[in-house]
Amino acid sequence: MNFKHGRNRLVLLFPLVVIVIKFPKIFLRDAIKSFWYSVKRRDFINLIKELTLPIEADEIKFSLFQGISENLREFKCSGFLFQKTYFSLFGLLNIQKYGKPVSETVDVWHILYSIATEEQKDLLMKDIHHLSQNNNFCIDDGILKLCDYGGKKTKKVVSELGEDFFRKASLIVLKNR
Repeated sequence: MNFKHGRNRLVLLFPLVVIVIKFPKIFLRDAIKSFWYSVKRRDFINLIKELTLPIEADEIKFSLFQGISENLREFKCSGFLFQKTYFSLFGLLNIQKYGKPVSETVDVWHILYSIATEEQKDLLMKDIHHLSQNNNFCIDDGILKLCDYGGKKTKKVVSELGEDFFRKASLIVLKNR
């Protein structure tokens, strides 16, 4: 078993049983501090406005629910290019298929960017957080797949880039392992 953590989630890797378990990080202390700061300033109108904003725009909700939201998006997302998420317990726990990590000697971002057209480069830049980090990718059945795709923009960007784009990238990544 290995352990990894990202910005909003903790991940346990079980390569022998070929699963990954993802837990959201819940920053209760940060949420309480933000809430208390608004209360201290007697800024109730702004506090109410903030609580009606989307998760990404509100510090209190972001602290509490961003990891849960990412887990739920991964569970709802399917496709050839995404590592399969088998189960989600309301976003509090996700079970995903384990994929072999991409070698650190291979720069996936450089490969993606080098084979992209100008239009595709613009798309890549829209989700640079997920697409520029090797640890967000894995190899499964000889195909380069995203194993961290809970971001709000990720599915749209990957879908627009298309299967052929990632098949081509897969060939280059596998050749350079």
